[in-house]
Amino acid sequence: MIKPTVSIIIPIYNKEKYLNNCISSIKNQSLKDIEVICVDDGSTDDSLSTLKSYTSDDSRFKIIKQENRGPGLARNVGLENATGEYVLFLDADDWIESESLEQLYKQATSNNSDLVLFNSIEHYPDNYLRKRIYAVSNDIKNYDNFTFNCLYNKRLVMNSYFIVCTKLHKLDFLRKNNIKFQEDVLFEDVLFHIKTMIKANNISYNPQFFYHYMRTDNSRQNTSIQTSKSFVLFDIFNEVKTFLKKNKLMNEFKLNFLEFNITEIENIYKTLDNESKDELFLIAKNYFNNMNISNNDVKQLPDKNRFFYNTIKHSKNSVEFNIANTIRLGKIEHELIDKTKLNDMLKLIHEYDKEDMTSTLITIEALIHNNKKAYDEINKLNYLNESITSSTSWKITKPFRYITSIIRKIRNNRNNRTKTKTIEYIEEENNIFYNIFKKIENNQIRYDELLNDINNKWYRPTKKLDTKLTTQTVFDLVNNNVYDETFNNENILLKYENILFREIVNDVTKSDINILAFNKINSYNLFDEEYYKEKYNYKLHINPLLHYIYIGYLEGKNPNENFDGNYYKKFNKNAGKSELNPLVYLVLNGFDEGLVKTNESSWQPLTINRKNIEEKIRTFNDIGITTTKRKQKIIISLTTYPERINNIQYTIYSLLTQTLKADEIILWLSDDEFPNKEENILSNILKLKKNGLTIKWCKNIKSYKKLIPALQEYSNDIIITADDDIYYPENWLKILYETHKQHPENIIAHRSKKITPNDKKEISSYNNWQIIKENNNASYLNFFTTGGGTLFPPHSLNSEVFNEEEYTDLTPYSDDIWFWAMAILNKTKIEVPPNNIARITYTTPERDVLNNVNTLWYYNKKHNDKQLHNILNKYPEIKELLYDSLKE
Repeated sequence: MIKPTVSIIIPIYNKEKYLNNCISSIKNQSLKDIEVICVDDGSTDDSLSTLKSYTSDDSRFKIIKQENRGPGLARNVGLENATGEYVLFLDADDWIESESLEQLYKQATSNNSDLVLFNSIEHYPDNYLRKRIYAVSNDIKNYDNFTFNCLYNKRLVMNSYFIVCTKLHKLDFLRKNNIKFQEDVLFEDVLFHIKTMIKANNISYNPQFFYHYMRTDNSRQNTSIQTSKSFVLFDIFNEVKTFLKKNKLMNEFKLNFLEFNITEIENIYKTLDNESKDELFLIAKNYFNNMNISNNDVKQLPDKNRFFYNTIKHSKNSVEFNIANTIRLGKIEHELIDKTKLNDMLKLIHEYDKEDMTSTLITIEALIHNNKKAYDEINKLNYLNESITSSTSWKITKPFRYITSIIRKIRNNRNNRTKTKTIEYIEEENNIFYNIFKKIENNQIRYDELLNDINNKWYRPTKKLDTKLTTQTVFDLVNNNVYDETFNNENILLKYENILFREIVNDVTKSDINILAFNKINSYNLFDEEYYKEKYNYKLHINPLLHYIYIGYLEGKNPNENFDGNYYKKFNKNAGKSELNPLVYLVLNGFDEGLVKTNESSWQPLTINRKNIEEKIRTFNDIGITTTKRKQKIIISLTTYPERINNIQYTIYSLLTQTLKADEIILWLSDDEFPNKEENILSNILKLKKNGLTIKWCKNIKSYKKLIPALQEYSNDIIITADDDIYYPENWLKILYETHKQHPENIIAHRSKKITPNDKKEISSYNNWQIIKENNNASYLNFFTTGGGTLFPPHSLNSEVFNEEEYTDLTPYSDDIWFWAMAILNKTKIEVPPNNIARITYTTPERDVLNNVNTLWYYNKKHNDKQLHNILNKYPEIKELLYDSLKE
């Protein structure tokens, strides 16, 4: 019997009315060589007989019946009986697109994937649809050959989206790691999800929406999580913690684990009956007290998690916690409270000491979650507010006084103005928009969360409102120069913001492009908010970068004083043809194209077109090292670290395609930076091992890894250094080696600076040394920069080069100064080839050309003189040799 490609496992419990849709979606799959294992979990309706009637004509279906034990055991039974190469879990009331299995299986096998993630659409009873998207990466445009592991995007491991049905699993991977579902418990898929994400070496992602998830409120799990049965989640927390420690990942996932704990506890709290909420408070408070969470950990939490955690920690009892949390939810969801019940709520507050607190809380919660706004009867509200706040019988403390502050806010915001109904509607809509877009943490927007907020807070609540308040577009705003009119007219300001908000929302629901760009722009520090606000008198309630992306550039505004949008569109013809904002185009495409000149006076460096190189790498099958043994090997040595490794494939490819082949190309990595070693490295880099790349592991001595380990292991061979962010021309190695054969006693460097004297005949500042652009006599005054390509003959450096204590003390951030000093101390001169390649071709201009503060170059620009001073004081003989050379 031929082994099926995919096994579909369906646990079934009382899903009779949904089975036809589910089974039909399987029978309609374009991939035919599959098996379907249906496990009836003791259904009490006609699910089993219905299932048999639907599948009796299809031998691919296997039906297994068991006593009612829950979906965890049912899925495990399915796994035990599965024979496919891959496994898909499908719930009996859900369905999948007809091309799903074929496309997922193709992607999985081409990448040897342990998991393939894909997106889904949730269907609610009121015909409301919600897209669920895995936020895998902001950088990848084609996921076909892209794989990653848990450290690439840690948020995917513990992000409250633990649905196993939106992943294709390799069966052999599950069995080798003994990954099974928990049985007879709620949340059986949480630990399964986390284990698979942690253990998978190759995770792929398909951005298509293949899975349709039917959301009903009457499921067994939805009913159970409203009671104390849901407290089993604390046991799951402990199991996850044990699992992370066992895999030596607790430190790596410490903050994610904390967020996961707090988020899931709050999710339980929202659904619990009131009796169980009191019990949860005590359990959660004790649990948090035992977690040894530092203040620094708490500061790093998202606002929502931090508030919930602090509220539990500092509340004396569950009543105090429930009041504070209820007020918080009201503030997050709606700033104004339903006018029709406000009087009742105030009476309850008056009777705080007389009435049972539980009924008070229930009423307040119902009021705060109401969608209506108290826009009318302002005089009545004012009267109530004054009478209540002055009452001597009111003994409620700060949380309740916040409620009356809301009333004051209503009164103050009105300012006795008369508004048309249209303006009131616009203001109401804008309040919703403000609430949706205010959750921007660390200048980053999480697209999946934003999309969910738009669906939940905009489309659903307002679907019965008149959503056609205006037909104007952002282009109308631009053409009529409306921005300037917003300064003095609040109604115009409200309309302007409303039109722009609608434009943003409509765009976001169609595509994540501008949100990806928003995050990239902020990560590269390309938007100067202070400049934007001052330059354009910006006072809108919309995030200024979002304003610039969607309309500001059309109004002639620029994001900072160095980026000229009109100039960039002329400079980069592709940007000029695109409808994208020019800065958006730069971060999404321009960097990949290597076109980064942002104004008339800025610099356009030598760069590569990464898109073109990626295609060459994808089809590269040659061996990039010599197959002929040399007596004295040529070793190319380089290093990197986690924040930069994902772009190193361009550099390695350029080294593998040299006209003169090296004997070995070695990438030195430290195992404390990559704790799971090659499991932490992207597959498109690991694939280059087949072309001749060697990865070796060493102690973490930072940038010194590029040379020190190679000197220790290959002491009698020629070692040539390279950097992780440079693309080397194909004759780069040949020029170095040919020059070495003519001057075997010297160090050969493509890129060197000439050390020069100042007016006092002393060594001038490092920043004044100029790049040597043509052949120069061998000299101690030639200061090599190893990244440009430096050839070290055997024994050309003083043995002191291995003194880690000295180089970490004297030159902690400048390995070039240390290696150069060891050459001078060894009395080895530096030679520049006659046709040297002095100008660098960058692979990542967004990092280096824009002077990102995470580069050693940025740091050393200010600190090289101090480090050089340290060397000359420690080794005065170097100073003597330099001054003698300056006299010549």
